[in-house]
Amino acid sequence: MKYPLYRKTGHSTLVTDAFGGYCHRPRIDAGEFYDMENLTADDFPVLSSRKPRGICASPTAASGIAAKKTLCYTDGRYVVIGNNEPIDMELTPGDKQLVSMGAYLLIFPDRKYINTEKLLDRGSIDSHFSTLDAYAGVLYPTTFSLCDAEGHDITPTYPASDTEPSGTVSDGDTWVDKSGSKSVLKRYSGSAGAWITCPGVCVRISAFCLGDEFRPGDGIRIRITEYRDQTGRYKRPGEESYFDCPQLSDFNGTFTVKARQPDWILVNGIVDETVSVENVIDFDRKMPAFDFVTESGNRLWCCRYGEDNEGNTVNEIYASKLGDFKNWNVFSGLSTDSYAASCGTDGEWTGAVTYLGTPIFFKEDRLHRVSGTEPSVFRVTAEECAGVKKGSAGSIAAVCGTLFYLSPGGVCAYDGSSPVLLPDVFGNLSLRDGVGGACRAKYLLSAADREGNGHFFVYDTEKRYWMREDGLRAAAFASDGDETWVLDRADGKIKTLSGAGTPEAEEVSWMARTGLIGLHTADRKYLTALSVTLSLSPGAEAAVYVRYDSEGDWIPAASASGTGKTAVTMNLPVRPRRCGHFELMLTGRGAVRLFSVTKRLEEGREAGV
Repeated sequence: MKYPLYRKTGHSTLVTDAFGGYCHRPRIDAGEFYDMENLTADDFPVLSSRKPRGICASPTAASGIAAKKTLCYTDGRYVVIGNNEPIDMELTPGDKQLVSMGAYLLIFPDRKYINTEKLLDRGSIDSHFSTLDAYAGVLYPTTFSLCDAEGHDITPTYPASDTEPSGTVSDGDTWVDKSGSKSVLKRYSGSAGAWITCPGVCVRISAFCLGDEFRPGDGIRIRITEYRDQTGRYKRPGEESYFDCPQLSDFNGTFTVKARQPDWILVNGIVDETVSVENVIDFDRKMPAFDFVTESGNRLWCCRYGEDNEGNTVNEIYASKLGDFKNWNVFSGLSTDSYAASCGTDGEWTGAVTYLGTPIFFKEDRLHRVSGTEPSVFRVTAEECAGVKKGSAGSIAAVCGTLFYLSPGGVCAYDGSSPVLLPDVFGNLSLRDGVGGACRAKYLLSAADREGNGHFFVYDTEKRYWMREDGLRAAAFASDGDETWVLDRADGKIKTLSGAGTPEAEEVSWMARTGLIGLHTADRKYLTALSVTLSLSPGAEAAVYVRYDSEGDWIPAASASGTGKTAVTMNLPVRPRRCGHFELMLTGRGAVRLFSVTKRLEEGREAGV
């Protein structure tokens, strides 16, 4: 008789001691986690819990933050600069974008500014003056008179006409020549025996307190309204009758202020004679309607797809006057002029940023890069690529010389050549409404999935791993040196990622969930034991749960607590039952460091004869 012969089974051990971070996909590598919370790769290859955040400010209605040597933020209608008292800027409710330009902090969409070094230097980017005082119900007369570039009055010697004055004329006599398409002032030169066109002729526009609203160099838009009919007739102060003055229609347009006094401004132009009118006249220095704004090369840049301030449909990029964020309508042929360019690509703008010293404007399917140093040589180049996802303009952030942003296809990295999609670790989350930031060598991304659940991810650009911290929904990030602030949309508090300030929580709760772990292999190997090696700080806790065949409840498998005054390292054994596959979930609170996960495999063989 022959008895069954049992052969010795083979054993093997697999150790995972380098953890690769977050990967929310059906199949993941060893060391990756399908889901996690509040873990970091700072101690790579060891996986550890993140530091608690700190609370540095608890505003009543925070809506935007920025870093300018110190933390700056908006709180309701107020602006707070560092440790200074809140400054009433009469801001409107809603999210704000704070843009730094030199010493100034610009606040959008309110179009307000404040000098962070001289706090009394603050106000509105736009300026408006009307000859109709709606509050007092007064219509102020407006006078247009001829003068030179210094503001000295010019009274023509002869009436304006289409022909030269007849009879005897003297050296220095003046006359407005109306024979051309535009009237010009001419002065008689006795030595030349001819009428010479006078350069630098201007028009002084005088109205009560008009000059208080503007300054030399301002580009303004003038609108003369309340015409009696389509011929453009005007009414003199105190008179019921109207008169024709075709030249005044020339002052409906854009002009540069040459000089000013409290009750007048000087602009280029000409009138046949001094004339006062009683019409509603509006004077505006206004920033264009815009979608997104950025600062580059000491200019403010913005883009617009839709209606402009005049109600015209546009698809344009604008730049302010050099060093002057208040002026957008100065076109004098100088290198300091404002700039405007139409774009031929269709679609809404989705974001703007300054990168490698140039402004870049995004649409979902392309980017537009502006090159050049002055308006005469500015060029806009469009590149078809993965652009910024609509609603995620805030996701753009530069980290260690690389630009990151959320695109329709995932997170992109751009180094100036062409954007490249990072490996997809988000699976079916389909992120939207991204807000990005930078913290040393890390890219921060706060976004929502299609169900509206919040996710706060951290991408370590050196280790190239993603980590998910929690459901933080950030309204904005701001960084200065080693400190990064975040405005938490949930509670309105401003927090530090370093933990500076009042601790947000004494201990951080954490979680890590593995992918599917199969018990059988092609050569009939199965898992007989599994152990988790970790280190717990005093008072910290950890537990291991297991779930079999992707169904049912999570079953407790092991637990441990940190005791004493120093961190302790322990091994948590897990003995899974036979099944098709299983998953592990590690949870806990307090500081933890995960060193390894060890799997013991045994080879099953059939009995021999």
